Amino acid sequence: MKRSIKLTVTAFIFCFATITAAQAQGFVEVTNELGLTGTPSFYISVADLNGDDYPDIFAHDITDSANWDVMNKMYIFLNVEGPTPGTRQFVDFTAASGIHANRRGTTDGRHSDLAVFGDVDNDGDLDYFAGMYYHRHTYIPEDIDWIDYNDLFLNDGKGHFTLAEDTTFFDAGLTNVSSAVFADFDRDGFLDLFVGNWFTEYYGGTVDDIFAPELLYRGNGDATFLDVSASSGIQAPEVLQPTYGAAVADVDGDGYPDIFLGNYCRDKSKHLHNNGDWTFTEIHETSNFGFYVGPGNCTGTCSWGSMPRDFDNDGDIDMFTILTHGCKKVLSAPLINDGTGVFEWNFDCILSRLDYDPMKMHHGDHYATWVDWNNDTLVDVLLSECGYENNRFYIFRHEPDHTLQVITPSTAMMTLNTEDEPVHNASAFDYDLDGDDDLIIGSSGDYPIRVFRNDEGNLKHHLAVTLVGAGKEGFSNASAIGAKIQVTTGSTTVTRVVRAGDGHFSPQVPLRLNFGMATSTTADQVAIIWPNLAQDVYNLYQVPADTHIRIYENPDPIASGNGMRIFIPNDDVKPDERFSVWGYLYNDSTAVMDDVPVMVLLGIEGMYWFWDGWTNSVDFALMDVKPGVTVFPIFPEFIWPDTGTASADGLMVYGAMLNSSMTEIVGGIDGLAMSEFGFGP
Repeated sequence: MKRSIKLTVTAFIFCFATITAAQAQGFVEVTNELGLTGTPSFYISVADLNGDDYPDIFAHDITDSANWDVMNKMYIFLNVEGPTPGTRQFVDFTAASGIHANRRGTTDGRHSDLAVFGDVDNDGDLDYFAGMYYHRHTYIPEDIDWIDYNDLFLNDGKGHFTLAEDTTFFDAGLTNVSSAVFADFDRDGFLDLFVGNWFTEYYGGTVDDIFAPELLYRGNGDATFLDVSASSGIQAPEVLQPTYGAAVADVDGDGYPDIFLGNYCRDKSKHLHNNGDWTFTEIHETSNFGFYVGPGNCTGTCSWGSMPRDFDNDGDIDMFTILTHGCKKVLSAPLINDGTGVFEWNFDCILSRLDYDPMKMHHGDHYATWVDWNNDTLVDVLLSECGYENNRFYIFRHEPDHTLQVITPSTAMMTLNTEDEPVHNASAFDYDLDGDDDLIIGSSGDYPIRVFRNDEGNLKHHLAVTLVGAGKEGFSNASAIGAKIQVTTGSTTVTRVVRAGDGHFSPQVPLRLNFGMATSTTADQVAIIWPNLAQDVYNLYQVPADTHIRIYENPDPIASGNGMRIFIPNDDVKPDERFSVWGYLYNDSTAVMDDVPVMVLLGIEGMYWFWDGWTNSVDFALMDVKPGVTVFPIFPEFIWPDTGTASADGLMVYGAMLNSSMTEIVGGIDGLAMSEFGFGP
């Protein structure tokens, strides 16, 4: 049966969240009401595994490597609608997910300790790298005739995973993985993978310890990879160390992400500069990344990794480095980037910790997280300390003078300390998509997952941003991993980068990013620097607060010159699927084009309407087009309705940029036509 729709054309209006003083402040534990009571926890990654926008949980329970109790310690909990409208709940999806599959074809499951996610085949969903960690070679039973090595699982878009045909990761054999990061190291549109390894043989810090080399894989965009470890320079003697945490970030603004390695107490941590040609040069001495001895000549300090983020809102990427076995004033601390990739250690900004920490001479810091939990535009810090009879969880509030103040005792999170819980990692995830980041806690030992809902962040305004790359060669990877997003309100610009795996065992956070906007009701500008070869810059202006925008990289840009393009992301829309129409204005000069007439025509069954007032009279909008690409929603995203019977054969959208005198079209007319829930010429 032929199916069409009858459309009522109206202006689309963004709705603003109402903020009232009656809303509760701080954090509230919601573990039980989310259905997570008694669930296993240790290493926790969070990602949208089934494509519904809501973040799901991938949890690893703690393994007992010494007794080789390592099998089937990973679980998936999907985030679904709760028993009443507007609530959420997590359900165990492990059995149906396929994540316990192995290369042996047996039903006894697999061994895995680490999970990072990225779209390795550019098909629109998140695939899964499974990393294996054995701690000490002497723990592996002598009579065992198999081991589950590192591997790759592909997602069907609904959270069902199958082992990839490509066995490149598996073929590396026995590795002791402590971290893994997906990134596009050459900006070719295909995700690559870095794997950090601990020791090959570890005897507790003796001269017999053997360091494990790092691994680097170049992605082909089709779920196959090439091992480029040896030729890249990351296995050079001056690099070799026991890595216990890794991160990837472009800190010098050259467009190529560098690799940062936390060293387990044997040498200075490493900064591997990306030369842009699939080689890396170790530069920790010139970047000052590895020098964390600090006041008091504190020796024996170890790093468990670093977390990249723009701490001081100056547009470049700083670090927070996790230091274990610290002393005196040598604490886990921010590293401030001078804009060229050279760091200054800021131990002083976090000295409030010494007023609260009962063991000032020894710190077992394991994991840290950046999160603007109160949406005031200043990014705060979470830090976990455990493992040495000094269990502590910290929330540091970022003050306007860029100091970090401990506020844990005044929050619901203090229960973690009063109960002496050994928190291993705490991550930020907006499980209810209300615009503020909630917290998920993983701990060592017999402790379940715990979730604390944030009831203070939405007292201020926010903006949520999801990016979708074109996912083909020369463009950005489909996950947009490595993209930089800058949200400007007034004189403040908040910068975030889409990331996939950082720190010790790389607990992943969602690719959908929240930006605090404090009291601003409109973002003056949202800038996206895409991780493609050209590093294209997209700009959106006057974006309403308390909304979510999904921004697409245009797969058919204007190669040169000025003009307009229209893009409909879902070219085969079905009822109950997302639908939107986007306009892209191209300005290849260095000057702003003021008051450019932009005309968009919507046609349905011989009837026509003109954007942006959607009237039958000829109309256009005057827009300032800055250098680069200006993006605007012609139809903001909505769910396509199921209207049943036919009444219209199609929908057409055409657009054009005119010159200032409106005497000619600049760059030609661009348009699309839709019929029967599909698009065609």
